Parts: sequence; structure tokens; C-alpha cells
Amino acid sequence: MAGGPVRDQHKAQLERAIFREFAQRYRADIDLHSLVSGDPNAREPDILARSTESDEPLAFELVRLTEQDSQVLARQTPRLPPADAPPARLPPNEASVDAFSRKFKKAEAGLYSGVAAHDLELLAWSDHLATPWPQVLASAEVWLTHYASAAHFAMVWLWRRPEFFGDPQQSAWVWSPGRGLRRFG
Repeated sequence: MAGGPVRDQHKAQLERAIFREFAQRYRADIDLHSLVSGDPNAREPDILARSTESDEPLAFELVRLTEQDSQVLARQTPRLPPADAPPARLPPNEASVDAFSRKFKKAEAGLYSGVAAHDLELLAWSDHLATPWPQVLASAEVWLTHYASAAHFAMVWLWRRPEFFGDPQQSAWVWSPGRGLRRFG
């Protein structure tokens, strides 16, 4: 496809810039000098890096939350089973609608080559949403409770940029299996 490699380079540059900003604010354990873009042809995650604490490899998939994604999450929330119901597989029709769900479907299918789920993290970020961030968080928390597991991602980060320092709900939140969604820091 004409222009494909240039578009891929621009996407990779944007992902590295977003990830670098995120890591500088929240992840002192990431060696920023080791940061590279994964090879999409090899089905690698978007970002590969090393830990400053252990020199272990780290892998991140990024997804930009759009207004459409936040609305899909909000629409799914009332139709989900009760909170005490066991986690379920992703609904096939909803998974194709929003980018957030598609990342989980890719992880579920094992499409991140060479990276085990326990070594893979998802950074879901947004820089502008009409939907209030607390509502996005509430919808994402219900969604994650029912569909996410350690077989998908070790951690899921939800980050609204720019930050609104006066409002603690307008910052980075992290989900992990068994710990649920919580404000980071």
C-alpha cells in the first residue's frame, strides 16, 4: 500500500512519544534509553523496553481511547452480569466495535509474538474525551472485572492526558488481576 511505511513510522513515533511521557511521569522502573518500537510485521507489541530494576524486558501495547470507545464501554456496562459473576469471554460482536476490546481480543488470541501475557501491559490513553473521565473509569472498571484476566495483560493503565492535578480522578489508574482498578500513586 502506498504510504504505508511512512504512516507506520509516524504511528511508531507518536507511540514512543506518548509512552515516554507516560513513563517519565509514572514508571521510574523503565529504562528510557532502551525504548524501541516493536515490529508490527513480527506481531510485536507497540513498545519494547527494559526494566531499570532488573534489566528484564518489558512490553507494552498502546491504545488511544476515543469518544466512540468510551461510549461503547458505557453502553456495555448495564448489560454486564452482576459483579460476583465469574469472568467471561469477550462478546464477539462488541469486540470488533472499539479499539480497547480489540486489544484484549488480540491478547486472547496470542497475537503478540514472543511476549507472554504476564510480561505484557496495556496503556489506554486519551487526550480529549467529551465523556467525563470518572464515567470512563467506572465503565472500564466494570468491563475489566468481567472480561480481563492475567491471560490478557499483566496490567492495564488508563491515563488521561493532560493531567488535571486539582482533581485526583483525572490521572493515571491501573488495573491488575486480583487487585482491580485503582488510582496510581
